[in-house]
Amino acid sequence: MLRYFLLFVFGSISFTCVAQDVELPTDFRQHNLNQINSSLFNPTFSLDRNLPRSLALWSRWQWQSIDGDPTTLFVNYTQKLNENLAGGLGFFQHNTGIYLQTGLNLNVAWAGSLGDNTTIYLGVNIFSFDQKLADEQLVLLPESELQSINTENSFLTQISPGLRLTSKTFSVGITVQNAVSLALSGPDDPESNGSVIGFISNDFPFQLWGNPTFFRPQLYLNAISGFDTQVGINALLGHPQFWVQGGYNDFYGPSLGLGVTLAKKIAIGGLLEFPTDNEISEEDPTFELTVSYLIGKQTFAKKPQLEEEPLLEEKLPAKEKTKPSKENKTVDNIEDTKKAPEVTPKRPSRRQLRLQEERRQDSIDQALIAANAARKEKYRLDSIARVREEQRRIQAKQDSIATAKSKEMALLREKARQDSIAQVELNKDVDLLPNERYEEVAKEDGLEPGFYLIANVFGTKKYYENFMKTLKGRGLSPGSFYRTVNGYNYVYLQRYNSINEARKARDSKFNGKYQDKLWIFRVR
Repeated sequence: MLRYFLLFVFGSISFTCVAQDVELPTDFRQHNLNQINSSLFNPTFSLDRNLPRSLALWSRWQWQSIDGDPTTLFVNYTQKLNENLAGGLGFFQHNTGIYLQTGLNLNVAWAGSLGDNTTIYLGVNIFSFDQKLADEQLVLLPESELQSINTENSFLTQISPGLRLTSKTFSVGITVQNAVSLALSGPDDPESNGSVIGFISNDFPFQLWGNPTFFRPQLYLNAISGFDTQVGINALLGHPQFWVQGGYNDFYGPSLGLGVTLAKKIAIGGLLEFPTDNEISEEDPTFELTVSYLIGKQTFAKKPQLEEEPLLEEKLPAKEKTKPSKENKTVDNIEDTKKAPEVTPKRPSRRQLRLQEERRQDSIDQALIAANAARKEKYRLDSIARVREEQRRIQAKQDSIATAKSKEMALLREKARQDSIAQVELNKDVDLLPNERYEEVAKEDGLEPGFYLIANVFGTKKYYENFMKTLKGRGLSPGSFYRTVNGYNYVYLQRYNSINEARKARDSKFNGKYQDKLWIFRVR
Protein backbone atom coordinates (compact mmCIF):
# COMPACT_ATOMS: atom_id res chain seq x y z
CA MET A 1 0.00 0.00 0.00
CA LEU A 2 2.85 2.38 0.87
CA ARG A 3 4.42 1.73 -2.54
CA TYR A 4 1.29 2.71 -4.51
CA PHE A 5 0.72 5.81 -2.37
CA LEU A 6 4.27 7.04 -3.01
CA LEU A 7 3.88 6.37 -6.74
CA PHE A 8 0.74 8.51 -6.78
CA VAL A 9 2.45 11.41 -4.93
CA PHE A 10 5.48 11.26 -7.20
CA GLY A 11 3.34 11.24 -10.36
CA SER A 12 1.30 14.20 -9.12
CA ILE A 13 4.45 16.28 -8.67
CA SER A 14 5.47 15.67 -12.30
CA PHE A 15 2.27 17.31 -13.60
CA THR A 16 2.42 20.39 -11.37
CA CYS A 17 6.01 21.54 -12.13
CA VAL A 18 6.28 24.95 -13.83
CA ALA A 19 8.35 25.18 -17.02
CA GLN A 20 10.86 28.00 -17.53
CA ASP A 21 13.37 29.10 -20.15
CA VAL A 22 15.62 26.43 -21.66
CA GLU A 23 19.27 27.21 -20.76
CA LEU A 24 22.25 25.28 -19.40
CA PRO A 25 21.38 24.75 -15.70
CA THR A 26 23.88 25.57 -12.94
CA ASP A 27 23.45 22.31 -10.97
CA PHE A 28 26.02 19.50 -10.96
CA ARG A 29 24.17 17.63 -13.81
CA GLN A 30 24.45 14.47 -11.70
CA HIS A 31 21.41 12.72 -13.19
CA ASN A 32 23.48 9.78 -14.54
CA LEU A 33 25.04 8.88 -11.14
CA ASN A 34 23.37 5.55 -10.29
CA GLN A 35 26.15 3.81 -8.37
CA ILE A 36 29.62 5.39 -8.02
CA ASN A 37 29.52 8.81 -6.26
CA SER A 38 25.71 8.63 -6.29
CA SER A 39 25.61 10.55 -2.97
CA LEU A 40 25.82 13.66 -5.17
CA PHE A 41 22.37 12.70 -6.56
CA ASN A 42 20.86 11.93 -3.14
CA PRO A 43 22.93 12.31 0.08
CA THR A 44 21.47 9.12 1.59
CA PHE A 45 23.09 6.94 -1.12
CA SER A 46 26.41 7.02 0.78
CA LEU A 47 24.97 4.28 3.03
CA ASP A 48 24.54 1.63 0.30
CA ARG A 49 25.17 2.70 -3.32
CA ASN A 50 28.59 4.32 -2.72
CA LEU A 51 29.92 0.96 -1.42
CA PRO A 52 31.81 2.18 1.68
CA ARG A 53 34.78 2.12 2.29
CA SER A 54 35.75 3.51 -1.13
CA LEU A 55 37.59 6.33 -2.86
CA ALA A 56 35.85 7.41 -6.08
CA LEU A 57 36.25 9.95 -8.88
CA TRP A 58 33.63 11.29 -11.27
CA SER A 59 34.28 13.76 -14.08
CA ARG A 60 31.85 15.15 -16.68
CA TRP A 61 32.87 17.02 -19.84
CA GLN A 62 29.78 18.97 -20.91
CA TRP A 63 29.59 19.14 -24.74
CA GLN A 64 33.41 19.18 -24.93
CA SER A 65 36.26 16.98 -26.10
CA ILE A 66 38.04 14.85 -23.51
CA ASP A 67 41.20 16.98 -23.67
CA GLY A 68 39.24 20.12 -22.72
CA ASP A 69 38.71 21.50 -19.23
CA PRO A 70 36.28 19.24 -17.31
CA THR A 71 32.93 20.87 -16.62
CA THR A 72 32.63 18.95 -13.32
CA LEU A 73 35.23 17.04 -11.26
CA PHE A 74 34.25 15.25 -8.02
CA VAL A 75 36.54 13.11 -5.83
CA ASN A 76 34.92 11.52 -2.78
CA TYR A 77 35.86 9.20 0.11
CA THR A 78 32.97 7.32 1.77
CA GLN A 79 33.22 5.68 5.22
CA LYS A 80 30.66 3.84 7.32
CA LEU A 81 30.71 4.71 11.02
CA ASN A 82 28.32 1.91 12.01
CA GLU A 83 25.45 -0.08 10.47
CA ASN A 84 23.15 2.96 10.40
CA LEU A 85 25.52 5.91 9.94
CA ALA A 86 27.84 6.82 7.05
CA GLY A 87 29.65 9.88 5.82
CA GLY A 88 32.00 11.15 3.18
CA LEU A 89 34.43 13.92 2.38
CA GLY A 90 34.95 15.12 -1.18
CA PHE A 91 36.66 17.71 -3.38
CA PHE A 92 34.92 19.23 -6.38
CA GLN A 93 35.50 21.72 -9.19
CA HIS A 94 32.41 22.78 -11.11
CA ASN A 95 32.11 25.11 -14.12
CA THR A 96 28.57 26.51 -14.37
CA GLY A 97 29.30 28.19 -17.71
CA ILE A 98 29.93 31.58 -16.08
CA TYR A 99 31.43 30.77 -12.68
CA LEU A 100 34.16 28.33 -11.62
CA GLN A 101 33.45 26.78 -8.20
CA THR A 102 36.21 24.98 -6.27
CA GLY A 103 35.74 23.57 -2.78
CA LEU A 104 34.91 20.68 -0.43
CA ASN A 105 31.83 18.53 0.18
CA LEU A 106 30.80 16.96 3.52
CA ASN A 107 28.22 14.17 3.43
CA VAL A 108 26.34 12.57 6.37
CA ALA A 109 23.60 9.90 6.09
CA TRP A 110 21.55 8.00 8.70
CA ALA A 111 19.10 5.08 8.42
CA GLY A 112 16.39 3.91 10.81
CA SER A 113 13.85 1.09 10.69
CA LEU A 114 10.10 1.86 10.59
CA GLY A 115 9.07 -1.79 10.78
CA ASP A 116 7.39 -3.99 8.14
CA ASN A 117 10.61 -4.06 6.05
CA THR A 118 10.43 -0.25 5.70
CA THR A 119 13.47 1.96 6.32
CA ILE A 120 13.81 5.73 6.41
CA TYR A 121 17.04 7.42 5.31
CA LEU A 122 18.05 11.00 6.15
CA GLY A 123 21.11 12.71 4.67
CA VAL A 124 22.69 16.06 3.94
CA ASN A 125 25.37 17.42 1.62
CA ILE A 126 27.26 20.55 2.70
CA PHE A 127 29.25 22.37 0.01
CA SER A 128 31.81 25.07 0.87
CA PHE A 129 33.58 26.57 -2.11
CA ASP A 130 35.34 29.53 -3.64
CA GLN A 131 33.56 31.04 -6.64
CA LYS A 132 35.08 33.19 -9.35
CA LEU A 133 34.48 33.99 -13.01
CA ALA A 134 35.28 31.04 -15.27
CA ASP A 135 36.80 33.51 -17.77
CA GLU A 136 38.80 36.16 -15.93
CA GLN A 137 39.25 38.10 -19.21
CA LEU A 138 35.49 38.74 -19.50
CA VAL A 139 34.78 42.45 -20.09
CA LEU A 140 31.18 43.61 -19.61
CA LEU A 141 30.10 46.56 -21.77
CA PRO A 142 27.49 49.00 -20.40
CA GLU A 143 24.91 47.69 -22.83
CA SER A 144 25.67 44.01 -22.11
CA GLU A 145 22.85 41.69 -21.00
CA LEU A 146 25.23 40.13 -18.42
CA GLN A 147 25.54 43.21 -16.20
CA SER A 148 24.00 41.28 -13.27
CA ILE A 149 27.03 38.96 -13.13
CA ASN A 150 29.21 39.35 -10.01
CA THR A 151 32.82 39.76 -11.06
CA GLU A 152 34.12 39.61 -7.47
CA ASN A 153 35.31 36.36 -5.89
CA SER A 154 32.97 34.83 -3.29
CA PHE A 155 33.20 32.08 -0.68
CA LEU A 156 29.86 30.30 -0.32
CA THR A 157 28.34 27.49 1.74
CA GLN A 158 25.30 25.57 0.47
CA ILE A 159 23.27 22.92 2.35
CA SER A 160 21.32 20.22 0.46
CA PRO A 161 19.22 17.81 2.62
CA GLY A 162 17.72 14.56 1.33
CA LEU A 163 15.11 11.97 2.35
CA ARG A 164 14.51 8.40 1.17
CA LEU A 165 12.05 5.63 2.04
CA THR A 166 12.57 1.98 1.09
CA SER A 167 10.24 -0.99 1.28
CA LYS A 168 12.08 -4.20 0.44
CA THR A 169 13.49 -3.48 -3.05
CA PHE A 170 11.33 -0.39 -3.74
CA SER A 171 12.76 3.09 -3.07
CA VAL A 172 11.46 6.67 -3.30
CA GLY A 173 13.31 9.82 -2.33
CA ILE A 174 13.70 13.56 -2.63
CA THR A 175 16.62 16.00 -2.45
CA VAL A 176 16.44 19.78 -2.02
CA GLN A 177 19.53 21.14 -3.71
CA ASN A 178 20.83 24.42 -2.26
CA ALA A 179 18.09 24.65 0.37
CA VAL A 180 20.29 27.07 2.35
CA SER A 181 22.95 29.33 0.77
CA LEU A 182 25.32 31.48 2.84
CA ALA A 183 27.83 33.97 1.44
CA LEU A 184 30.74 33.90 3.92
CA SER A 185 32.66 36.48 1.86
CA GLY A 186 31.92 38.49 -1.26
CA PRO A 187 28.49 39.03 -2.86
CA ASP A 188 25.72 36.43 -3.02
CA ASP A 189 25.56 34.09 -6.01
CA PRO A 190 22.81 35.24 -8.45
CA GLU A 191 22.97 31.79 -10.11
CA SER A 192 22.36 29.88 -6.86
CA ASN A 193 18.96 28.62 -7.99
CA GLY A 194 17.54 25.90 -5.77
CA SER A 195 16.23 22.67 -7.20
CA VAL A 196 14.19 19.68 -6.07
CA ILE A 197 15.13 16.19 -7.29
CA GLY A 198 12.62 13.39 -6.76
CA PHE A 199 12.95 9.77 -7.82
CA ILE A 200 11.42 6.32 -7.59
CA SER A 201 13.26 3.05 -8.29
CA ASN A 202 12.99 -0.70 -7.78
CA ASP A 203 15.63 -3.43 -7.73
CA PHE A 204 14.96 -6.75 -9.46
CA PRO A 205 17.57 -9.28 -8.18
CA PHE A 206 18.48 -12.46 -10.08
CA GLN A 207 21.41 -14.80 -10.72
CA LEU A 208 23.67 -14.32 -13.76
CA TRP A 209 26.50 -16.81 -14.41
CA GLY A 210 26.31 -17.93 -10.79
CA ASN A 211 26.66 -14.40 -9.37
CA PRO A 212 24.05 -12.18 -7.67
CA THR A 213 22.90 -9.53 -10.16
CA PHE A 214 20.24 -6.81 -10.12
CA PHE A 215 18.33 -4.67 -12.61
CA ARG A 216 17.35 -1.19 -11.33
CA PRO A 217 15.04 1.11 -13.34
CA GLN A 218 14.72 4.63 -11.94
CA LEU A 219 12.39 7.51 -12.82
CA TYR A 220 13.34 11.03 -11.69
CA LEU A 221 12.29 14.69 -11.87
CA ASN A 222 14.61 17.68 -11.47
CA ALA A 223 12.71 20.93 -10.92
CA ILE A 224 15.25 23.80 -11.09
CA SER A 225 14.11 27.31 -10.22
CA GLY A 226 14.11 29.43 -13.38
CA PHE A 227 14.59 26.50 -15.78
CA ASP A 228 12.56 23.79 -17.49
CA THR A 229 11.72 20.83 -15.27
CA GLN A 230 13.80 17.85 -16.36
CA VAL A 231 12.16 14.44 -16.62
CA GLY A 232 14.33 11.37 -17.07
CA ILE A 233 14.69 7.65 -16.64
CA ASN A 234 17.76 5.52 -15.87
CA ALA A 235 18.30 1.78 -15.95
CA LEU A 236 21.26 -0.02 -14.37
CA LEU A 237 22.31 -3.67 -14.75
CA GLY A 238 24.75 -4.44 -11.92
CA HIS A 239 27.02 -7.51 -11.82
CA PRO A 240 30.05 -8.12 -9.55
CA GLN A 241 32.33 -7.97 -12.62
CA PHE A 242 30.65 -5.31 -14.78
CA TRP A 243 27.72 -2.91 -15.12
CA VAL A 244 25.72 -1.46 -18.00
CA GLN A 245 23.52 1.61 -17.78
CA GLY A 246 21.31 3.61 -20.10
CA GLY A 247 18.95 6.51 -19.73
CA TYR A 248 17.14 9.46 -21.20
CA ASN A 249 16.80 13.08 -20.03
CA ASP A 250 14.36 15.29 -21.91
CA PHE A 251 16.91 18.16 -21.87
CA TYR A 252 20.31 16.45 -22.16
CA GLY A 253 19.19 13.51 -24.32
CA PRO A 254 19.88 9.76 -24.26
CA SER A 255 22.93 8.25 -22.56
CA LEU A 256 24.75 4.93 -22.61
CA GLY A 257 27.51 3.77 -20.27
CA LEU A 258 29.35 0.67 -19.13
CA GLY A 259 32.12 -0.30 -16.74
CA VAL A 260 34.16 -3.18 -15.37
CA THR A 261 35.36 -4.21 -11.90
CA LEU A 262 38.93 -5.49 -11.68
CA ALA A 263 40.11 -7.81 -8.88
CA LYS A 264 36.97 -6.88 -6.86
CA LYS A 265 38.73 -3.61 -5.98
CA ILE A 266 38.94 -1.19 -8.92
CA ALA A 267 35.90 -0.11 -10.94
CA ILE A 268 36.33 1.88 -14.16
CA GLY A 269 33.45 3.10 -16.32
CA GLY A 270 32.52 5.62 -18.99
CA LEU A 271 29.35 7.17 -20.38
CA LEU A 272 28.31 9.09 -23.50
CA GLU A 273 25.33 11.45 -23.63
CA PHE A 274 23.93 12.69 -26.96
CA PRO A 275 22.01 16.00 -27.08
CA THR A 276 18.65 15.82 -28.87
CA ASP A 277 16.82 18.91 -27.56
CA ASN A 278 16.16 21.51 -30.29
CA GLU A 279 18.16 24.12 -28.36
CA ILE A 280 21.31 21.95 -27.97
CA SER A 281 21.01 19.39 -30.78
CA GLU A 282 24.05 20.85 -32.58
CA GLU A 283 26.32 20.39 -29.52
CA ASP A 284 28.93 17.63 -29.29
CA PRO A 285 28.30 14.56 -27.07
CA THR A 286 28.96 14.78 -23.33
CA PHE A 287 31.57 12.48 -21.75
CA GLU A 288 31.54 11.07 -18.21
CA LEU A 289 34.29 9.04 -16.50
CA THR A 290 34.02 7.16 -13.19
CA VAL A 291 36.84 5.44 -11.27
CA SER A 292 36.43 3.83 -7.84
CA TYR A 293 38.78 1.95 -5.50
CA LEU A 294 37.07 -0.28 -2.92
CA ILE A 295 39.31 -0.23 0.16
CA GLY A 296 37.27 -2.95 1.86
CA LYS A 297 33.61 -3.76 2.43
CA GLN A 298 32.70 -2.75 5.97
CA THR A 299 31.13 -5.10 8.50
CA PHE A 300 30.54 -4.47 12.18
CA ALA A 301 30.91 -7.16 14.86
CA LYS A 302 28.08 -7.84 17.26
CA LYS A 303 28.44 -7.02 20.97
CA PRO A 304 30.16 -9.82 22.91
CA GLN A 305 27.88 -12.00 25.10
CA LEU A 306 28.35 -12.37 28.85
CA GLU A 307 30.74 -15.15 29.89
CA GLU A 308 29.15 -18.33 31.21
CA GLU A 309 29.55 -19.13 34.91
CA PRO A 310 32.33 -21.61 35.73
CA LEU A 311 31.45 -25.23 36.34
CA LEU A 312 30.48 -26.34 39.84
CA GLU A 313 33.71 -28.26 40.44
CA GLU A 314 35.75 -25.15 39.53
CA LYS A 315 34.00 -23.27 42.36
CA LEU A 316 34.94 -25.83 45.00
CA PRO A 317 37.56 -24.83 47.60
CA ALA A 318 41.16 -25.63 46.87
CA LYS A 319 41.38 -28.18 49.69
CA GLU A 320 38.51 -30.23 48.26
CA LYS A 321 39.98 -30.15 44.74
CA THR A 322 43.40 -31.32 45.88
CA LYS A 323 42.20 -33.89 48.42
CA PRO A 324 43.18 -37.31 47.03
CA SER A 325 40.75 -40.20 47.11
CA LYS A 326 41.49 -43.67 48.49
CA GLU A 327 42.02 -45.02 45.00
CA ASN A 328 44.56 -42.25 44.25
CA LYS A 329 46.39 -43.03 47.48
CA THR A 330 46.71 -46.68 46.53
CA VAL A 331 48.06 -45.87 43.08
CA ASP A 332 50.52 -43.33 44.48
CA ASN A 333 51.84 -45.88 47.01
CA ILE A 334 52.38 -48.47 44.29
CA GLU A 335 54.26 -45.98 42.11
CA ASP A 336 56.40 -44.85 45.04
CA THR A 337 57.50 -48.43 45.70
CA LYS A 338 58.63 -48.80 42.08
CA LYS A 339 60.81 -45.68 42.15
CA ALA A 340 64.59 -46.31 42.22
CA PRO A 341 66.67 -44.71 44.95
CA GLU A 342 68.05 -41.29 44.03
CA VAL A 343 71.80 -41.06 43.23
CA THR A 344 73.63 -37.92 44.43
CA PRO A 345 75.70 -36.50 41.51
CA LYS A 346 79.45 -36.10 41.98
CA ARG A 347 80.75 -32.55 42.34
CA PRO A 348 83.36 -31.67 39.63
CA SER A 349 86.92 -31.11 40.79
CA ARG A 350 88.76 -27.79 40.57
CA ARG A 351 90.81 -29.00 37.61
CA GLN A 352 87.68 -29.95 35.69
CA LEU A 353 86.11 -26.56 36.42
CA ARG A 354 89.30 -24.79 35.22
CA LEU A 355 89.35 -26.78 31.95
CA GLN A 356 85.66 -26.02 31.35
CA GLU A 357 86.28 -22.28 31.85
CA GLU A 358 89.27 -22.31 29.48
CA ARG A 359 87.26 -24.07 26.78
CA ARG A 360 84.39 -21.58 27.23
CA GLN A 361 86.78 -18.60 26.97
CA ASP A 362 88.43 -20.08 23.83
CA SER A 363 85.05 -20.45 22.15
CA ILE A 364 84.19 -16.82 23.01
CA ASP A 365 87.51 -15.61 21.58
CA GLN A 366 87.00 -17.60 18.38
CA ALA A 367 83.46 -16.22 18.00
CA LEU A 368 84.77 -12.65 18.43
CA ILE A 369 87.51 -13.23 15.85
CA ALA A 370 85.01 -14.69 13.34
CA ALA A 371 82.56 -11.81 13.92
CA ASN A 372 85.32 -9.22 13.43
CA ALA A 373 86.45 -10.90 10.19
CA ALA A 374 82.87 -11.04 8.91
CA ARG A 375 82.38 -7.35 9.74
CA LYS A 376 85.56 -6.37 7.88
CA GLU A 377 84.53 -8.48 4.85
CA LYS A 378 81.05 -6.89 4.80
CA TYR A 379 82.58 -3.41 4.99
CA ARG A 380 84.91 -4.26 2.08
CA LEU A 381 82.05 -5.59 -0.05
CA ASP A 382 79.88 -2.59 0.79
CA SER A 383 82.69 -0.22 -0.20
CA ILE A 384 83.11 -1.98 -3.54
CA ALA A 385 79.33 -1.87 -4.13
CA ARG A 386 79.22 1.87 -3.32
CA VAL A 387 82.06 2.61 -5.74
CA ARG A 388 80.41 0.58 -8.50
CA GLU A 389 77.04 2.25 -7.87
CA GLU A 390 78.66 5.69 -8.04
CA GLN A 391 80.40 4.78 -11.30
CA ARG A 392 77.12 3.46 -12.71
CA ARG A 393 75.28 6.63 -11.67
CA ILE A 394 77.95 8.87 -13.25
CA GLN A 395 77.87 6.82 -16.46
CA ALA A 396 74.05 6.93 -16.56
CA LYS A 397 74.12 10.70 -16.07
CA GLN A 398 76.66 11.11 -18.88
CA ASP A 399 74.59 8.86 -21.15
CA SER A 400 71.47 10.86 -20.33
CA ILE A 401 73.24 14.15 -21.10
CA ALA A 402 74.55 12.76 -24.39
CA THR A 403 71.12 11.46 -25.35
CA ALA A 404 69.50 14.78 -24.47
CA LYS A 405 72.06 16.70 -26.51
CA SER A 406 71.53 14.35 -29.44
CA LYS A 407 67.74 14.83 -29.26
CA GLU A 408 68.16 18.57 -28.89
CA MET A 409 70.37 18.75 -31.98
CA ALA A 410 67.89 16.64 -33.94
CA LEU A 411 65.05 18.92 -32.88
CA LEU A 412 67.04 22.02 -33.83
CA ARG A 413 67.83 20.56 -37.25
CA GLU A 414 64.18 19.59 -37.79
CA LYS A 415 63.00 23.05 -36.67
CA ALA A 416 65.47 24.71 -39.01
CA ARG A 417 64.21 22.53 -41.86
CA GLN A 418 60.60 23.30 -41.05
CA ASP A 419 61.37 27.03 -40.74
CA SER A 420 63.08 26.94 -44.12
CA ILE A 421 60.08 25.19 -45.72
CA ALA A 422 57.68 27.61 -44.02
CA GLN A 423 59.73 30.61 -45.22
CA VAL A 424 59.60 29.35 -48.78
CA GLU A 425 55.83 28.85 -48.54
CA LEU A 426 55.33 32.31 -47.02
CA ASN A 427 57.23 34.01 -49.87
CA LYS A 428 55.48 32.18 -52.72
CA ASP A 429 53.14 34.09 -54.95
CA VAL A 430 49.52 33.00 -54.94
CA ASP A 431 47.63 32.07 -58.09
CA LEU A 432 44.02 32.88 -57.37
CA LEU A 433 41.32 30.35 -58.16
CA PRO A 434 38.13 31.37 -59.97
CA ASN A 435 35.69 33.25 -57.70
CA GLU A 436 38.07 32.90 -54.77
CA ARG A 437 37.78 35.58 -52.08
CA TYR A 438 41.32 36.57 -51.15
CA GLU A 439 43.00 39.70 -49.78
CA GLU A 440 46.72 40.42 -49.41
CA VAL A 441 48.74 43.18 -47.75
CA ALA A 442 52.47 43.78 -47.73
CA LYS A 443 52.54 43.98 -43.94
CA GLU A 444 50.30 44.71 -40.95
CA ASP A 445 51.43 46.12 -37.61
CA GLY A 446 51.79 43.40 -34.97
CA LEU A 447 50.76 40.55 -37.28
CA GLU A 448 52.99 37.58 -38.07
CA PRO A 449 53.32 36.89 -41.82
CA GLY A 450 51.07 34.09 -42.99
CA PHE A 451 47.63 33.12 -44.27
CA TYR A 452 44.71 33.90 -41.92
CA LEU A 453 41.38 32.02 -42.24
CA ILE A 454 38.85 34.84 -41.78
CA ALA A 455 35.40 34.02 -40.34
CA ASN A 456 33.94 37.55 -40.10
CA VAL A 457 34.74 41.29 -40.04
CA PHE A 458 33.05 43.76 -37.65
CA GLY A 459 32.92 47.51 -37.42
CA THR A 460 30.84 47.46 -34.19
CA LYS A 461 32.51 46.32 -31.00
CA LYS A 462 29.31 44.86 -29.49
CA TYR A 463 28.69 42.51 -32.44
CA TYR A 464 32.38 41.61 -32.56
CA GLU A 465 32.39 40.58 -28.88
CA ASN A 466 29.14 38.59 -29.19
CA PHE A 467 30.57 36.73 -32.22
CA MET A 468 33.77 35.88 -30.34
CA LYS A 469 31.71 34.57 -27.41
CA THR A 470 29.60 32.43 -29.75
CA LEU A 471 32.69 30.83 -31.34
CA LYS A 472 34.21 30.06 -27.96
CA GLY A 473 30.91 28.54 -26.86
CA ARG A 474 31.23 26.10 -29.77
CA GLY A 475 34.59 24.94 -28.47
CA LEU A 476 36.70 26.99 -30.94
CA SER A 477 39.71 29.20 -30.11
CA PRO A 478 39.35 32.21 -32.45
CA GLY A 479 41.82 35.06 -32.79
CA SER A 480 41.38 38.64 -34.00
CA PHE A 481 43.25 41.74 -35.10
CA TYR A 482 42.31 45.37 -35.66
CA ARG A 483 43.24 47.24 -38.85
CA THR A 484 43.70 50.96 -38.41
CA VAL A 485 43.45 51.41 -42.18
CA ASN A 486 39.71 50.72 -42.27
CA GLY A 487 38.77 50.56 -38.57
CA TYR A 488 37.51 46.93 -38.69
CA ASN A 489 38.04 43.97 -36.35
CA TYR A 490 38.99 40.80 -38.27
CA VAL A 491 38.07 37.47 -36.59
CA TYR A 492 40.10 34.46 -37.78
CA LEU A 493 39.98 30.78 -36.84
CA GLN A 494 43.67 29.94 -37.43
CA ARG A 495 46.86 31.12 -39.13
CA TYR A 496 48.72 28.93 -41.69
CA ASN A 497 52.16 29.02 -43.30
CA SER A 498 50.98 28.08 -46.81
CA ILE A 499 48.07 28.87 -49.09
CA ASN A 500 47.44 25.14 -49.58
CA GLU A 501 46.90 24.60 -45.83
CA ALA A 502 44.59 27.62 -45.65
CA ARG A 503 42.55 26.47 -48.66
CA LYS A 504 42.25 22.95 -47.26
CA ALA A 505 40.89 24.30 -43.97
CA ARG A 506 38.52 26.67 -45.80
CA ASP A 507 37.16 23.96 -48.14
CA SER A 508 36.65 21.48 -45.24
CA LYS A 509 34.70 24.10 -43.24
CA PHE A 510 37.52 24.08 -40.68
CA ASN A 511 37.26 20.29 -40.36
CA GLY A 512 33.48 20.54 -40.08
CA LYS A 513 33.56 22.84 -37.06
CA TYR A 514 32.37 26.04 -38.81
CA GLN A 515 29.65 25.89 -41.47
CA ASP A 516 29.51 29.57 -42.52
CA LYS A 517 31.60 31.29 -45.24
CA LEU A 518 35.38 31.57 -44.80
CA TRP A 519 38.01 33.50 -46.80
CA ILE A 520 41.77 34.05 -46.72
CA PHE A 521 43.70 37.17 -45.67
CA ARG A 522 47.45 37.16 -46.31
CA VAL A 523 50.21 39.19 -44.63
CA ARG A 524 53.46 39.01 -46.60
